Amino acid sequence: MSEDAHRVREQQAWLIRAGRSGEREARALQHGLAILGWDEVGDLSRYRTWDELKSALRQAYPDAGRALIGNWAGQLWKFETEIQYGDLVVMPLKTHAGYLAVGRVSGSYEFRQDEPKEFRQVRKVDWLRTDIPWDAVRPDLRASLGSLLTVCGLTPRPRS
Repeated sequence: MSEDAHRVREQQAWLIRAGRSGEREARALQHGLAILGWDEVGDLSRYRTWDELKSALRQAYPDAGRALIGNWAGQLWKFETEIQYGDLVVMPLKTHAGYLAVGRVSGSYEFRQDEPKEFRQVRKVDWLRTDIPWDAVRPDLRASLGSLLTVCGLTPRPRS
């Protein structure tokens, strides 16, 4: 077996927001979840390719531009396929401004049809801390956390 077959993927950290105004924060923290919107595309696991997902987004949001569809597809693809067990999740808290919640992914992607609208796209998360002050975060990571995206990878800059 090649050396690559034995290599384990390093833990990654992800920014996952809980709504423009934090409308999904309380439920996420109470139920141990990371929660996204975009319910109109349905269960993400049924899209086997990026192009299938983009096509579904175009159908669900016909007024959205090409760049926006590509942006959304990237975020949804990451949430469903790239985020893995053990990865860290950082959720800036809108309802408790100036603080972050940090957790560890503990479940696969799920589409929960029976949940209320905007609460159906989920991943289980074991929240480790829900009270980290923004000021406690290194400046290079603060810059990544300033992203306007709902889902994105967090990459610290190497220290010099």
